[in-house]
Amino acid sequence: MHFQLSTAVNSDNQVRVVHITSAHAPLDVRIFRKECKSLARAGYQVTLIAPSNQNFVSDGVRIRALPVPTGRTRRFTVTVWKAFREALREPADIFHLHDPELLPAGLLLALCGKKVIYDCHENVADDFLNRKWIPRGLRSTCSKLADLGEKLATRGFSGIVVADEQLCMRFRNVSVPTAKVQNYPILEEFPANLAADSSRYSSRLGVSFGGVSTWRAIEPSIHAIGMLPEELQFKLILGGGCDSELLLQRVSQLPGWKRVDYRGQVLRKDMIESLTRAGLALVLYKYKDHGDDLDIRSNRLFEALAAGLPVITSNFSRWRDFVEGTGCGLTVDPDEPAQIARALRYLIEHPHEAREMGRRGADAIRGKYNWHSEEERLLALYARLTNGKDS
Repeated sequence: MHFQLSTAVNSDNQVRVVHITSAHAPLDVRIFRKECKSLARAGYQVTLIAPSNQNFVSDGVRIRALPVPTGRTRRFTVTVWKAFREALREPADIFHLHDPELLPAGLLLALCGKKVIYDCHENVADDFLNRKWIPRGLRSTCSKLADLGEKLATRGFSGIVVADEQLCMRFRNVSVPTAKVQNYPILEEFPANLAADSSRYSSRLGVSFGGVSTWRAIEPSIHAIGMLPEELQFKLILGGGCDSELLLQRVSQLPGWKRVDYRGQVLRKDMIESLTRAGLALVLYKYKDHGDDLDIRSNRLFEALAAGLPVITSNFSRWRDFVEGTGCGLTVDPDEPAQIARALRYLIEHPHEAREMGRRGADAIRGKYNWHSEEERLLALYARLTNGKDS
């Protein structure tokens, strides 16, 4: 099969970069708001190929629309093929892939002589151990095959970007330049000194943007809210998608649901507005089959801290070390509603301590855990691949 790769010359001599995703929305936080916008500000000409209803340009980034996939099978086949065909039409210097199903397309682009970067957002091999659509007896085999395929494919690429140290270790034996670019928040999105408003910590208002998801501990959370005394008058703003209508129906029958304001998918500006007026944040994930050794790459956690909120998180070992080390919240067993309820009640009844936790978390974000340092690592990798040429 013969592929015709576009070779048009860029008259203004900018380095052309194409980011490709078959699974994420065009304005995804990591892909668009952090990486693509940072590259555009640095002088690169950036195009993003992503599932969307239309082509458009935003903040200097050109969006090329792919048909929005209607199911997993179409996403892994039709959407990937269309993404590859769109990429062939782009006269790019670097192609940056964001989903594991795009690895075969990346290999074909590499064979065409193009520089390809693979952006590993999560531990794909481990995730196969928890995919309910895979028969349980096949999950371990699928996990091993995914791990092998990912490592073999990336050996033919020009660079790898990973979201945390754990992922960095996975690729340590792949002889390809690797940059650790973590999911830390963009400081400019959050007003400074949010923790100075002491009234919000007495508001008895919590937020969670994990949606109605089993993996994000929705059932234990709603059970916990139902265990709180009525006189506490606690309310939870819940945003995010829904795993299934059956799960939504089940949790909506729980007593705690009457204290939940479920808003579904929300605009980013509305999410940030809710974060900046609440008094605490729930950021829970349930245990995976392979244990509690889960690294921290949660936008939800870091954005809650940037908004000055004390957090209630799962007591995975790495998360517990981080939360206790910074003094920014409480950790609980995500499968134990009674522990979640005790943590909620403590923060509700101790607004001064909640405020101090929120202040410490915000200070940690502004001092260390923010996008500025991660942006530098991303740009350094691109400079290495282009011999320092970025405009």
